[in-house]
Formats: sequence, structure tokens, C-alpha cells
Amino acid sequence: MSRWISRFRTATAIAGTAACISLAAPHAEANSWWNFQKVVNSEDAMPGTDPERIFNSFNPPSIDENQLVVFRGRTRGVGHGPLDPGQLEGIYTRDMAILGPINLIADSNTPVPDSELADVTFRRFPSFPRIDDGSVVFRGMSPPIVPEGGGNAGVYTNAPGVLTTGVNRTFTVPPDNTVVFGQFPGAPDIVDGTIIFKGNLSEEEEGGDEATGIYFRDVVNDGPVQLVTGTNQNIPGTTTPFGSTSPPSVDENLVAFRGVDDEENPTLGGLMLADRSAADIPFSVQSLVSIGDSIPNGTGAFARIGEAISFDGGTIAFNAYSDSGEQGIYQYDVDTDDLSTVADLETLIPGSSDTFTSFEFESIRMGGENEGELRISSFLAADSEVVAFLGKGPDDLVGLYALIDDTLTKILDTTDNAGLLEPELDGFLITELGLERDGLAGGTLAFSARMEDPDGILEGRAGIYTVPIPEPTTAALVVLAATFAGSRRPRRHHA
Repeated sequence: MSRWISRFRTATAIAGTAACISLAAPHAEANSWWNFQKVVNSEDAMPGTDPERIFNSFNPPSIDENQLVVFRGRTRGVGHGPLDPGQLEGIYTRDMAILGPINLIADSNTPVPDSELADVTFRRFPSFPRIDDGSVVFRGMSPPIVPEGGGNAGVYTNAPGVLTTGVNRTFTVPPDNTVVFGQFPGAPDIVDGTIIFKGNLSEEEEGGDEATGIYFRDVVNDGPVQLVTGTNQNIPGTTTPFGSTSPPSVDENLVAFRGVDDEENPTLGGLMLADRSAADIPFSVQSLVSIGDSIPNGTGAFARIGEAISFDGGTIAFNAYSDSGEQGIYQYDVDTDDLSTVADLETLIPGSSDTFTSFEFESIRMGGENEGELRISSFLAADSEVVAFLGKGPDDLVGLYALIDDTLTKILDTTDNAGLLEPELDGFLITELGLERDGLAGGTLAFSARMEDPDGILEGRAGIYTVPIPEPTTAALVVLAATFAGSRRPRRHHA
């Protein structure tokens, strides 16, 4: 089911909540009109463990139109680091529409499906999982099952009804099918039982004609791996082939991605859209936003497009940088070809006289040849003409914000009382917030958070939470509530 159809749904629950709370907003804590719901926290037991083990930390989740949340969680280990043999991690779901139990999809005790070796279990899960209409897709790593060793990498899904290998390092690379895949960087996507993923060749084949590309496979019908586009295809409007592609973001047959000539120093390419329903293979690629295009409502031109791309079939949200030092979150409407700014370094933080200072966050790469390297990323999600993102402000402020009806609204930030998320955490500080590209769907935003006792007496807590986000047509009541609570619509200014 297309994520884009959710724009027609009516967010009556959040509208009613905002209408009630706006009357009392002068006496309420900041942003208390948001109806946060706990999905899981670090006091919950991990399903499938005997003896019972408790969650310790989480990565940002994904959510589908039906409020099924999928997330990666882990326990404490007996040592330190991601390779600690005592640490258990896995992929889990919870149906928030019925507040159902936490369910295990796969963990580091789960046998790898279709493995060529007996008793091979997953080693870890190096990227966030994604979900479409109840079907989960994720990357998994396990001990070697290929001659060159180094650990097997693969993409796995439960779309056929059982956990199944979508692709791994034994699959050959189309269209020539003479060499095998080496890695699958980033988070794969899924739609209607078809996985869409970035694939690289093995190190021995790095100089080949298709060193990297975007591919798909209908896992439910046991189809072959097919090429969307790769380094054998020229960047639209040029005679230069793609040198790098980002992991894709997909809706139905449309595949959004960043494609450039050189990942480190791009001079050509930008934000791309491919249509898998087209007759030609590799599929025709359309350039939407190119390096050198003018930045909307800003100064300078785009110099770099980031890998943070979220696509719901109508809106593509992405991060980018200009040649004048600007950075920001932008959105492209594929129906109208309209390009606009969501927020940049000249945008006022909601409820503040300060502007955003950055949209960059640091993390450590897991899996693949670049494992352990520092990764700089932006975090955002788009659905139904709403764009949510993480932003930084002065004094180490980190916040979660959403653009609704051209109004920038604060959802939560690190100045808020953690009691907004869980009443028993009243007085705790929110120290971290996390969001990923499929964190917004069906009018609900899913995110991760970490909270600490300011006195250092009580143990901190990590968790995953959801909050209803009003559709643009019903956002007025929430904006009214924000006004009563002291928030204000941000205004842009230029030097």
C-alpha cells in the first residue's frame, strides 16, 4: 500500500486531543498536548530469551501505515563493544494499533535462513530495519559462508510469511551475473514483497563495470535480482557514469536515491528518481535536484546532496549542503516539481529567537569494509506532506521538529521533561533523540530517546515512542495549542 495515500486519512484523534488541551495550555508543560506512547523501554524483557534478558539500548525505529513498529534492540554484554559475545541484539516489532506484545523477528540466536552451513546464526544487524504493510526487511551479518571469508552479509525479510534470504554474498550481480555481491551498504527498503537495496561488488571486483548500484528482487515470488541503475549508467544529461549511489527510499515502483560521480568530491549528479515499471532495463533515471542548482530561499547552489532521503510517493525529503556553507533539510514534490526549504541555518527554532546551528549527527559505521569509521548523517522522515527531522541549536540543544502546513513545530527537545514520554520519568533529562527515514507513516511518528537522572542517582533509561502527527488539513488545532503554550511560527531572515 502506498504511503502517499495516507494524506487522505483524517487525524481525528490528535485533532480532538489538541482541541481539549489547547483550553488548558497556559497551565501545561511545553508540548504536553502531544500524546506520546511508549513502544518499548530498557526495563522490558526481550522476547525469546531464556533465561530472561532485558533491553538496554535501541536504534531509531520504522513504522508502517498500520502502526506496526519495527526496531533494533540490544542487551548489555559481558564485555564492551558491538562484537561482545555476551551482547544479544535483534529485530523486533510491536503493533501499536492494538498495543500488542513485542515480537521477535530475528536475533543473534536465530539461524540464518538458507545458509549453506548448519547451525549458523546471525552475528549482528548493522542498519535500521524497514517495514511495509507488515513486511520487515533488514540487513544481517553472520559467520563466513563464502570462500573469501570476512563474514557473510545479506538482506532478509519475512514478506513470504517466514524469515527468508532476500539476497546475500552468494547471489550474482545482474545483468552479467558473472561475479557475486560483496556488501549491501545502508538500509534496504521493501514494498509489496519486493526488496530494493544498494549492492557493491566484492573487493576483488571493485574496479568492475558495476562496482555499485541499486537492485531489487521479488522475494515473495522467488524472482531474480534485477538492476535499477548502477555505475554502468550515465548520470542524466551527462556522459559521466554514476560513481556512487545511496541506499534507496521507495514507494511502489518509484525509487528515490542520491547518485553522483564521486562520493567524496561530487561535481555531477544529485537527487534521482527511477521508475521500476518502465520497460527499459536498466531503468530510466530522472534527475530532480542537481549539484549546481540554486538553493531555494537561500544563497548559493547545492554542492552536496546527503544520503538521508525519505520518500512517500509524493514528497522526497533530503539533506544537502551549499557552496556558501549553508546546510539544511529540503523537500521535493514529485507531483508539482516544487523544491522548497524545510529548515536551514537561517531558520528560527520554534519557540526561540535562535536559529538552527546544524543538522549533522555523528555515528559509527557497522558492517562492511568501512566498519568503525565515523559517519556524519542527518535524520529525517516524510509522509503525507509532513516532514519531521532532528536539528541542533545553541547550548547543545537537540530537538525533533515537524513541518506541517508550512508551519515548523517542535515535537520534543532536550530541554523538555522526560515525564512527557513516561510519567515515572518526571524530572529526568532527555539526552538523546533518534529518527530514521521510515519513522513517519499513517499519521504517526516513531522515534527513539534516551533519558538520564540529572542527579546521577537513578539509572538512565532508553526507549522507543510514538506520537500522532496531524495531517496538514487538521493541523490548525495543534498550531493553536502551540501558540497558547508559547511556541511560535518560525520566520526566516537573511543577512
